[in-house]
Amino acid sequence: MSVGRRVSRAIATARSGATQVVARVPRTARAATAGMNDTTSAIQTLPNSTLRWLAAASAGLGAGFYLAGAPRVVVAAGVAPALIVGAAMILRPIAPIAPNR
Repeated sequence: MSVGRRVSRAIATARSGATQVVARVPRTARAATAGMNDTTSAIQTLPNSTLRWLAAASAGLGAGFYLAGAPRVVVAAGVAPALIVGAAMILRPIAPIAPNR
């Protein structure tokens, strides 16, 4: 088989794979967004004291990994839940204040 034919087949295979990936991106993005919304809603139902405790524990875990000399990926994985919980706390809907009559 000639080099030109091999390159042509490789390009066709790559194009086919890229087309399949691009076709699946919208569904994957919608599923990820729905999952994040469900998770955020579930976290927001927890009491503030529980959310603070989870955030503090996660930050402490990340700090412990950092002080132990763990790789950055491990430190980030330890701190990530604190960031998620913090974002859920900040984005929590505030109850409307009733107007004075």
